[in-house]
Amino acid sequence: MTAFSQADANNDVVEFTYEDLNRIVFEPFIESTTNFISNAGKTHGQCEIFFFGKYGVDAYLAEKLTRANPGRLEYYHSFIKDSHERISSGAVSSVLSTYKSQIPFFSDKQSSRQETILEENSIIINGDYSYDFIVAIDFGNTSSGCSYVKLRDNKGRPASTQSIKTIKEDWPACNALEFEKVPTLLMYGKNMKPKYWGEEARLQAKRHQDLNLLGNFKLFLRPDPLEKLYDQNHDLEETKEQGEFVNDRNETRNFTAVKVIADYLKLFKNHIIEHIVTKEYNDNFNDFTRARLLRKYKMRYVITVPAIWDMPARDTMVQAAIKAGMITRRDLDRLIIISEAEAVALSCEKRFTEYFNKADGSVDDTNFIVCDAGGGTVDLVTFNLQYNEKKEAMLCQIGDGVGDTCGSTLLDVRFKKYLFDFYLSCGVNIDESNIQLDDVMQEFIKNQKPGFMPNSYGDSYYEIDLPGKGVINTSSNSNYILANGNTTLKMKNQDMKEKIFDPIVERIISLINNQLEEAERGCAKINAILMVGGFSQSRYLQQRIKDKYKGRCHVSVPYDGVTTISHGAASYALNPRLLSKKFANQSLGLQVRSPFMKSLTDLDKEKIKGPDGDENFEKDRLEYFVTRGEELEGERQTVHKKDVYVVYPNAASC
Repeated sequence: MTAFSQADANNDVVEFTYEDLNRIVFEPFIESTTNFISNAGKTHGQCEIFFFGKYGVDAYLAEKLTRANPGRLEYYHSFIKDSHERISSGAVSSVLSTYKSQIPFFSDKQSSRQETILEENSIIINGDYSYDFIVAIDFGNTSSGCSYVKLRDNKGRPASTQSIKTIKEDWPACNALEFEKVPTLLMYGKNMKPKYWGEEARLQAKRHQDLNLLGNFKLFLRPDPLEKLYDQNHDLEETKEQGEFVNDRNETRNFTAVKVIADYLKLFKNHIIEHIVTKEYNDNFNDFTRARLLRKYKMRYVITVPAIWDMPARDTMVQAAIKAGMITRRDLDRLIIISEAEAVALSCEKRFTEYFNKADGSVDDTNFIVCDAGGGTVDLVTFNLQYNEKKEAMLCQIGDGVGDTCGSTLLDVRFKKYLFDFYLSCGVNIDESNIQLDDVMQEFIKNQKPGFMPNSYGDSYYEIDLPGKGVINTSSNSNYILANGNTTLKMKNQDMKEKIFDPIVERIISLINNQLEEAERGCAKINAILMVGGFSQSRYLQQRIKDKYKGRCHVSVPYDGVTTISHGAASYALNPRLLSKKFANQSLGLQVRSPFMKSLTDLDKEKIKGPDGDENFEKDRLEYFVTRGEELEGERQTVHKKDVYVVYPNAASC
């Protein structure tokens, strides 16, 4: 049957049937609308969906939607007279009722319950792999790395997931023999658009001193002050200033942490996709194909964050990933956030016997601490390892994680301060004299910092080549030794130990002591400490920790500790059930009006009327769904429910 006719360019009449109309117009529209609503429902979990508007009563749309979500959605409908007028009157009513919004009532006689809605996180949907790759990103303060798993071959068939590959080469401007990760650095051009990143940004900074080189921006990801996150404020301002998160030459230009991280992740993401696809599928990236190929393959991303970050901090990381174009708000399930310590534990799972070094050779029921010493932070989490009846390893977190801003970047800050103090003793202001310390700092970071070990005789020195022509005024410089015509500063080995390393190392040892004491209070003996992260490669840090805990627990430094975080994150996406238990790192509650309780309430506190008119309720009570430290069942997603109610027609306010 003809639906309508239309003349073409030659004035020939073309007839369109209802079947054509459905295939070309209605079916694509209904299909895209159904997918959009289904994805929104998955994102927000269990919820009710209300339809209104012209297509809100379309029976075909409702049928397609319920068929696409069997068992999840049921369709109920009701027709309201004068619905268009009711929409506008409802908008006016909502404004008029805001002045009498009401905190909901809660009765302790009602049921508080929880319901498991998802047994495990899975990359497989309806028997088919829904992604081409898993991409795990170790986003670090000083350097970042990536591992990936290929899920489908070039013909779309499921591929073996046994091999997790780590990108150790082909980073921009990096030497493959020297770099396994890429520096977390970003340079902006004069138009405030990202221009260079990674090691290339560092190299270009020498040639373009008028541009903006930013580093250490992960430390400022959180919207809250950093001292609140770590409960300490050690060297925070020095880190902020000397880490060059804010460039003094452009004080009027504002950089937000989310923007900088999103810009960095976008460049990072595009590079690794090009690397992965070229390696695995031999696709040819060029100026004409790049945009298409970057969109062609579907990636599931895993990003690691410090273990003690709370939900707001993790949510901010998600916002940065959205801005970077890694995911959209419609497909948040494409992104997994995992703590760095959990990723480490999973990466080491295959070699626990070697790392634990237990006398009986058994690793079942072993307690161990993961010490992730990175560039900005040092985080520690304690785990228990057990094997189930299927001989599968199961990890369970014990207690709370701890952390502090005492990563290797703080060594750089202290070393730079030592140089500032030296020049000041010579009557020289580094900033006013425009003295460039970039080469001096790179020499310290690459050569002196990793291999430092104190000299027991105290008669050795580190020679620091001063920039420019050295210094002239040394008359009041008795605390420093100069050589080579005052162009070389000879720093005592003992000064390097006491002024640069020891204050930071002591803070790390304090964190380990905290975890050991907490475990002992819970009657758990720690069998081993695993040291990972870039700072863990410091010979001095390793030796101090091994000496401190010799005879108490075994200390291991995995040989691939620098790349183990991204590797473990990929393992997690493949098998999240390895993490059998976690603990809530914050409490979640609802402000309610609750029955008056003498044991919990100030007797002088004002009582209010309840729904039945009796004055036996109090306001401003927090009713918790989850409390901090509460044991959670690994990756089982659970809905916690409490029954609350408001007195009609007031609105609820949380």
